[in-house]
Amino acid sequence: MWVAQPVSDEVIMVLAFDDGVIIRNARPDELEALDLHESEAFELAVENTFKSYWSGEVEWGLKELPDGTRFGMSTGSMRAPATALLGRNFFELLQEHLGAASFIAVVPNQETLIAFPADDATLASRDLRDLVTRLTEGHAKPVSRTWLLMDGNWPQAYPGRSDFTDHGTPRPTFGLSTRWTV
Repeated sequence: MWVAQPVSDEVIMVLAFDDGVIIRNARPDELEALDLHESEAFELAVENTFKSYWSGEVEWGLKELPDGTRFGMSTGSMRAPATALLGRNFFELLQEHLGAASFIAVVPNQETLIAFPADDATLASRDLRDLVTRLTEGHAKPVSRTWLLMDGNWPQAYPGRSDFTDHGTPRPTFGLSTRWTV
């Protein structure tokens, strides 16, 4: 049993220990031995996760697809999705440059997060759908195509539509987790 918090049906944040050699999932008994409550451990994990951004391990940026669709991206390590989902700075970057109050975020693989506005033109972008497919299916550690709500708070499943599924055609789901490190 791991210490984890769900984000959606397919995406979870798993508390992990990083001793510099190996990263492994944290167990409840380990937190108890450290006299650390789960909420305190997650707060510490968030703080430590942001160190990966400031050290240059994780990169944030804005991208534009050939059809003109603009989106934000966090990549570089397995910490990239968590730093973007929980990073107020990434959210503010998106607001400033993409002009929306909230965004849809997708964690297609363990090392990438993309975020985009929920306007009709963006959601209709075939290039964006293809990008999500390539980043999911073309990676050794796919996570999910499920949409997450990114609004500056704890991420959660996006209300309403949940992915790029066309006309009821099911997409594969994956059970790998995005991790935080302590």
